[in-house]
Amino acid sequence: DFLLLRWIILSLFKAGVNCQTPTQSESVMKRPGENHRLVCTTSGFTFSSFWMAWVRQAPGKGLEWVATISHDSSELYYNQLVRGRFTISRDNNKEQLYLQMNSLKTEDSALYYLNSALCSYYGFDYWGKGTTVTVSSATSTGPTVFPLSPCSSDSATTFTLACLATGFSPASLTFSWTKSDTALTDFLQYPAVQRGETYTGISQIQVKRGDWNKLDSIKCLASHPAGQSPGAFVFPGKKGTLTCEVKVNKGRVEKIFWENSSGKEIAGSQLEPGKGKQSTLFHTIDITYEEWSQGTGFFCVVEHDNMIEPLKKEYQKDIGKKTRPSVFMLPPVEHPKTERVTLTCFVKDFSPPEVFVSWLVNDEEAGSEYDFNTTSPVESKGSYSAYGQLTLSFDQWSDSDAVYSCVVYHESLVNTTKAIVRSIGYRTFEKNNVVNLSMNVPDTCKAQ
Repeated sequence: DFLLLRWIILSLFKAGVNCQTPTQSESVMKRPGENHRLVCTTSGFTFSSFWMAWVRQAPGKGLEWVATISHDSSELYYNQLVRGRFTISRDNNKEQLYLQMNSLKTEDSALYYLNSALCSYYGFDYWGKGTTVTVSSATSTGPTVFPLSPCSSDSATTFTLACLATGFSPASLTFSWTKSDTALTDFLQYPAVQRGETYTGISQIQVKRGDWNKLDSIKCLASHPAGQSPGAFVFPGKKGTLTCEVKVNKGRVEKIFWENSSGKEIAGSQLEPGKGKQSTLFHTIDITYEEWSQGTGFFCVVEHDNMIEPLKKEYQKDIGKKTRPSVFMLPPVEHPKTERVTLTCFVKDFSPPEVFVSWLVNDEEAGSEYDFNTTSPVESKGSYSAYGQLTLSFDQWSDSDAVYSCVVYHESLVNTTKAIVRSIGYRTFEKNNVVNLSMNVPDTCKAQ
């Protein structure tokens, strides 16, 4: 009997169970006093032979049994918290389990699971996917969604992509990912974290390094009871464009094309200008991030009617020594006439010159109500420096709870910290609370 029971359990683990709401959404929001019905469709095992149950888990709490129904519906059992309001039922012909929830209360907010109650109450042996039910009288607010920078070490075989959703309420949120409009399922979604009256959520997915440059697009979308996020956010493959600029003073350019580092013409790269007037011509070619970062050379070749030999110009990144930047948050500058304040992030002593500076407000991307810019890098004795600035109003700056952070990304940081963060918060103009912190991100960004 023990072996037979174990075989049944293992068989059920292999069976497919698909649990969802009638709208096929994994989350639903209801107001107190409203009703809702959960429907779970099963497959892959003899549904009519087993007792079934509903179990729920409220945010931050343990599992809680809700109701159980026998295989033939002759016996029904309820948790006293839901007795009289909830009704469990089943349709063995359709292989469906139901939970009718009436007069919902805020304490009914939870993730509801289907559970096969084999051997009556002796144990929980198989779990459904789960459906989130949120009961709240608060106004529902949709998320703002944006992508985070791809993360990988030089030796890793995968890239980790992340999608951040902020400012939503209630906590019910479901991420989805697509690759070239095909749904992806192998991703992680972390529990939402509350900050004030809203929540922040994050999702991660890994992409093989070999596939990265072949991808047309990867999109992240967040679904919420208040509505789907406005548009998908695209993680494009790591590609760039080289542009060859040709200024024509006299004569005519007959042909422009690109050659690789071996001197062979790149297929499809040929341009033959028309017969019109020629002054300045442009010709582009797409390259991958790996080609550029590894110093692969490309030649722009120009054939002119006054030249015996074509003119060649090489385009190649200087992959000299990489120097890690030093980052300093400078004291704020007050502009009384405009009632504005400027925060400055000073980035110095880095090489190569490519650097990216972004700003966060309370750990969220600075919105359009803020003005921010980064100066072009200035070279001095082989290294570079730049300034990132954020301009805000007096009222925004005087918020004692607000924290403003500049985030500096540089290729020299890939194997160490990935980014450097400097933060400042308002206290008084005489005594500013300036905090210089480094955010250390592990070399490998794989989720544990």
